[in-house]
Amino acid sequence: TRDILYVKGELNKEVVHVFVNHWPSRRDGDVATEYKRIVAAKEIIEKVASIRLEEVDPNIIVMGDFNDDPISKSIQTLKEGAGLFNPMETVHIPENRGTSIYRGKWNMFDQILVSNSFFNFKKNTHSFDTANIYDHKSLKEKKGKYKGAPYRTYVAHRYMGGHSDHFPVYAVFTFNS
Repeated sequence: TRDILYVKGELNKEVVHVFVNHWPSRRDGDVATEYKRIVAAKEIIEKVASIRLEEVDPNIIVMGDFNDDPISKSIQTLKEGAGLFNPMETVHIPENRGTSIYRGKWNMFDQILVSNSFFNFKKNTHSFDTANIYDHKSLKEKKGKYKGAPYRTYVAHRYMGGHSDHFPVYAVFTFNS
């Protein structure tokens, strides 16, 4: 369906592997399309396994719009299969917090998962600190039926002047000097 962007680079001389995703839509129904997102999860699991054959305890970040919540089968498959930590599990509160809203229900489709290697505090390495939703008031609908929801750029074909139908997410890492 959609490609997964894989980047290997250095951050302060430490090798980091980053996967950027936009997994298949739920447009035809979440159950009917679930298998597509599980296929995407398995693609990353395979690549992570090959990275682990070449590197001991690699630094891996998997992020993007997964079109599934942290508790969804596809995300759990990814998390368990690739040995990742998902800090977004504790950020998502379906009743009143998420990155997108559909029919009055918050979803946490935008997530950042990290490898356990980011839970060290060795000198000259990076450690995971925190992750959250950037849902600043400037990104929200200010009034009306959708007050508090992301201020969208388009609704159908009508330009609204907003930013996105999703709030961005972010992660903070500390460099251990």
